[in-house]
Amino acid sequence: QFSPVFPTQTLQYNYRDQSWAIFNETYTTYGQFKPLTGYTWETIGNIYPTWADWNVPWNAGASTPLQPQIVGGNQQGYLIQRGVGTGESPSLYVQDVTSFTITSVNHCLNTGDYISISGAQGDVGAIINNIPFKITVASNNTFTIFNPNVLFITGSYLGGGQITRYYIPEIYSKQFPTSWGLGRKTRIGVQQYLFTKTDAAQITLLIFLSTDTNDPYNNGPLVPNQEAITSGLIYSNVLYTCPESTNLGLTPANTNLLQLNQIGSAGTTSNSQQQIWHRMNTSLIGDTVQFGFTLNETQMFDPNLYFQTAEIEFHGAILDLSPSSLLA
Repeated sequence: QFSPVFPTQTLQYNYRDQSWAIFNETYTTYGQFKPLTGYTWETIGNIYPTWADWNVPWNAGASTPLQPQIVGGNQQGYLIQRGVGTGESPSLYVQDVTSFTITSVNHCLNTGDYISISGAQGDVGAIINNIPFKITVASNNTFTIFNPNVLFITGSYLGGGQITRYYIPEIYSKQFPTSWGLGRKTRIGVQQYLFTKTDAAQITLLIFLSTDTNDPYNNGPLVPNQEAITSGLIYSNVLYTCPESTNLGLTPANTNLLQLNQIGSAGTTSNSQQQIWHRMNTSLIGDTVQFGFTLNETQMFDPNLYFQTAEIEFHGAILDLSPSSLLA
């Protein structure tokens, strides 16, 4: 049985709102790094290529020389600075590739994790580089990879492969017993969710009507058809974090019919808002109200690796709630 040699999780405490988070990752040591120089106008462009990317306050400690920064190292010698952006970087190396079996010593991955491989040299590189895979752990040093669009992996492996691990986010609100004081259930109507705008990304919205967080109502199947899949518009669990019209093909990319647009210098229309409200229409009845955000398997297998890497920055929600029938 697979029993990792090194830690596989990090427990993080948020002092601002006194909440906890668990990250599935492996670090074997932490330390401090004190840079000898800070940001200058000559070098800042190497870190933040545009003004929009540079959202760190000017007086933040990260831009000050000798300001202690937290770095972490893992079991394979990779060193990563903590708290810089939300993107993932390579953190494991590929020792060997034999068909669908990957050898990586003390990889500390879990069955069901998603990864991508980059830099693999040899014939297999053209097959496995820069696409998502779901893994099944075979031992401390090996695991198998799966992608529905990859039917075979053959050829030589000449080294150079590195593994980037992608996480399945699980973000949940509190459970709101809105009408318990009246001895009634709660009807959930229109919801609006405010996210930072992305170019073309989406997430999965889960709506819970009880205290059971393993049973989201809008995850199908629907009654009365036991074979129904909730892929239609009604009760769909796909929640866009980009302009919806982009996904429906009504307008060019980055153009939102529901938001104010401005004409750019080249005469093209572009949306200038950094945050967008996204509307969901449902009529549900539950004992409590809770919603969560995650990525489903289809989104994790996005061949462009965009859904896995796009920002999920949630700012707030407006829920239309009203008392309903008596509690059972």
